[in-house]
Parts: sequence; structure tokens; C-alpha cells
Amino acid sequence: MKKKITTIENLAVVVQKGFEEQDKRIQKGFEEQDKRIQKGFEEQDKRIQKGFEEQDKRIQKGFEEQSEKTDEKFDKFAAMVQRGFLETATKAQFEDLRGEIKNLRSEILEIKSDLEDIKLRMGNMVFRFEIQDVERRLKRVEAKIGLK
Repeated sequence: MKKKITTIENLAVVVQKGFEEQDKRIQKGFEEQDKRIQKGFEEQDKRIQKGFEEQDKRIQKGFEEQSEKTDEKFDKFAAMVQRGFLETATKAQFEDLRGEIKNLRSEILEIKSDLEDIKLRMGNMVFRFEIQDVERRLKRVEAKIGLK
């Protein structure tokens, strides 16, 4: 077997080649990693953009639905206001009502007066149950003294 003689220069050349090859592999690894990172950022950017677009669509749809509901509410409110105006009494109707209230007041005063008259008459009258009680007691006294 033949021995290979290695000199320091040969060893230095081999080590230098090893460093250069390792440097190339590391550089290639960085470049590949940069590409994967860049691709990841681009994919993430696309997903974020798509998410924003979907969110914009949902927000727009929500605004449209809310706008329709608001329009319906305004329409209902307008109809209620219109009914209120249609059902509101006119000035003539209020004057008629005022006259009816005056008539009711005079009738109430008349009823009060009549009630006071009835109370006065009743106050001077002897009630029937009191008369019956007195008659019963009188009969008992008459029976005791022998008048009947």
C-alpha cells in the first residue's frame, strides 16, 4: 500500500475547500430559508387580505340588513304618526266636549242637592225597624198590665 504524504499546504487546501463547500451549503440553506419565509409571508398576506374582504362583505351585509330594518321602523313610525293625526280631535270636537262637561257638572250639582234633601228627610224620620221594636215592647207592657 502506498502511503499518501500530506503536507501542511495540502491540508490547508483541503480545509479551505471544506470551508468553502460548507459556506456554499450554508449560503444555499439561507437562500432556501429566505424563499420559504418570503413564501410564508406572501401566503399569510393573501389569507389576511381574504379575511379582510370576507369581513368587509359581512359588515356591508349587516349594514344593508340594518338599513332595511331601520327603513321598516321609520315606515311604521310614520304610519303611527299619521294615524295619530287622523285620530286627533278637532277644535270643534273639543268645544263640544267642553259643553258636555259643563252639562255634566250642572247635573252632578243637581244630584248633590237632591242627595242632601234626601239625607235631611231621612234624618227626621224614624226608621221602620225602630218602630217595630217600640211596638213589640209596647205589646209586652200592655200584656203585663192587662190592657190587652
